[in-house]
Amino acid sequence: MTRLLVVNCNVSESITAVIDAAAGAAAPAADVVTIAPTWGVASAEGYLDGQLASVAMLDVVRRYEEPYDAVVLAGFGEPGREAFRELLDVPVVDITDAAAHVALMLGPRFGVVTSLPRAIVQIQDSLHAAGVAANCVGVRAADLPVLEVGTLEIGPGSPC
Repeated sequence: MTRLLVVNCNVSESITAVIDAAAGAAAPAADVVTIAPTWGVASAEGYLDGQLASVAMLDVVRRYEEPYDAVVLAGFGEPGREAFRELLDVPVVDITDAAAHVALMLGPRFGVVTSLPRAIVQIQDSLHAAGVAANCVGVRAADLPVLEVGTLEIGPGSPC
């Protein structure tokens, strides 16, 4: 059985639980293990947070002793992907890359809605590094902190 190591970019236990549930549902035939740094940022919402998060993520993965077949970085647009690929001898997939490539299976263009305006350039840079920036029609921000995203109620009459 394939073992996926999914790495949350922040220290939030509630977000780690949501990521773990989503990863398990997306890959039911795999053994999914979701981990998070024990230190770092509460929420990665820009380059500064992302740099700190990537170091904390690299630290927790370096210390992880169980075997795994691939790593999924569960921070959208976070830096560190290349450092993980240098460190590890297994495939490393960033969810930004994965989302863009899945979108391109559905159509020739895609757009990204992110949380905060300061993440826009970071996501654009990540898409460029993944080779898919030319297919992105735009990156827009909802002006909503990451930790508040899970508190929204989406449905008829809601602003979302």
